Amino acid sequence: MYMSTPTDLHLLQSTSSQLGPVPGIFYGQNEGLDAINRHIYARNLADVPLRPNMDLRSVPTRDVLYPLADKRPEFKGKYLNYDTQSYFSPATAMGPASGFKVEDESRLRNQFFALQHGADQALYVPASTSDLYKVAVPTTSNPFPQPFPSLFDTPTYVTAPAPYADKIGTEIFNNSTKTQLRGL
Repeated sequence: MYMSTPTDLHLLQSTSSQLGPVPGIFYGQNEGLDAINRHIYARNLADVPLRPNMDLRSVPTRDVLYPLADKRPEFKGKYLNYDTQSYFSPATAMGPASGFKVEDESRLRNQFFALQHGADQALYVPASTSDLYKVAVPTTSNPFPQPFPSLFDTPTYVTAPAPYADKIGTEIFNNSTKTQLRGL
């Protein structure tokens, strides 16, 4: 157990004014920080109101006098046609469809080829004369012997009804076809 000595108490009392809270309020230079924060926040907002690109809500039909009438409020304002050259939109997933340029977006995201993790196969396109597109099926004029002779044979199926089909299942009640087949 630690016992304080008179010298320890003297040191604690002499430095307590230096260790305690500072009286009053110190204001820093926050104007520059506030300007940076405003610019960062402005990158999350569009320059102009964008046309919504979302699914419409369902119209309630339960306990409604005229369920066919659409109860959604209509937008009274006017949306501008979105142009990527004139306006800024921070949307990444559900942006305005009118300004979406598929070719430019694919080029910016490098989405022309499959992700191959450093392999050169991402740019490979086979020629039209490759065996990927031309398939050789063995025929009778093939000089090589067929290792499976019945591979390309077309089987024939008997589709005629069974000769005893008119003798079973003719009763209205107690029609046990299992016992009727035993005697045939």
